Amino acid sequence: MFQKISVAKIVHPSNKSVSTVGAPISLRLPGLDGLRAFCILLVFLGHSSWTHGYPGAWRAFLEALPESPAVFGVQIFFVISGFLITCILTRNKALTSARLKTFYGRRALRILPPAYAYLLFLAVWGHFTEFNLGKIDLIASVFFFRHMAGINDCLHHFWSLSIEEQFYLLFPWILLLARNYRLHVTVGLLLAQPVLRVAAASCCAESTVAVVDRAIRFDAIMTGCLLSLIYRNQFLEWLGVRHGTALLVFSTGLIMATFTWNYHFETSLLSREIITVLRNVSIAGIIVGLVNNASPLCRPFNIRWVAWIGSISYSLYLWQQFIFWPTPRSLWFHWFPMNVVVAFLVGVVAHYVIERPCDSLRDRLSYRR
Repeated sequence: MFQKISVAKIVHPSNKSVSTVGAPISLRLPGLDGLRAFCILLVFLGHSSWTHGYPGAWRAFLEALPESPAVFGVQIFFVISGFLITCILTRNKALTSARLKTFYGRRALRILPPAYAYLLFLAVWGHFTEFNLGKIDLIASVFFFRHMAGINDCLHHFWSLSIEEQFYLLFPWILLLARNYRLHVTVGLLLAQPVLRVAAASCCAESTVAVVDRAIRFDAIMTGCLLSLIYRNQFLEWLGVRHGTALLVFSTGLIMATFTWNYHFETSLLSREIITVLRNVSIAGIIVGLVNNASPLCRPFNIRWVAWIGSISYSLYLWQQFIFWPTPRSLWFHWFPMNVVVAFLVGVVAHYVIERPCDSLRDRLSYRR
């Protein structure tokens, strides 16, 4: 969900085409960092609406929406993650078992220390307060199967981390073993997921449907993976460079159309699956437009402070859940709008105290060609 990347050919904010083959893997794409900033804004918007002091009119509007803005924010995070991770793994088509070991080492240093620091804080907090963490929630979060078990609100957001980490335990090996059939296998796995969910809903017991629905939720990540595999397609380059503005406007309009449809019409399971596919494809279109950076619409995403917020989005995402957690006896930092300020500041501190030192360790693990 939160990754640094280099791709074979991108257009920098200077609007000059730059070859980056062989460039350091830590090269960032400011446009995508800006998109991450938008995602974390959606998460803050959705989750802060739970809290005391939130304006009633705003809460009523958000509750009337078919789904929380936070859910859509995570969906965008997933597509970005799939795109970036697959770019890393297939860079110069040199994926080997040695590179996989390096990938897993870097991934562990990226995800685990901040996540486990958050869990440790909750455990200590629970020891000195009435807060009850719960063994099942803790175990499910430590081993990343929180989307299948647990009820604690402060760990609810680990469902997305669990889906992502389970996916990246398996998908890199698929890329390695299916070296000559990566595109075919990715398309097949991507198409199979909505089919399985619809089939389960049609012929299985409700408990089975719930398990399938929670376990098979890799569509958005795999859409990003597929985009990465076809990214060097000449049509996509032409579309992103020559018609970047039209692509961004069309993709955004299609996303808005799906939300409008959901708001005004009652949807069936099949129509919800179609809407999910349309949104994933639209997010992929936005990524193509931003990465090529050929449209004036990319400029807000390239603003330095916006990109900076996107670069610290992982810590912001982890810690906002505790700050926005609604309780009968909320402390001063749980009240809106103070909770927004506190969540942001805590995320910034966590990024520089926990993430940054781990990034230094990650930099020592270089990918070998």
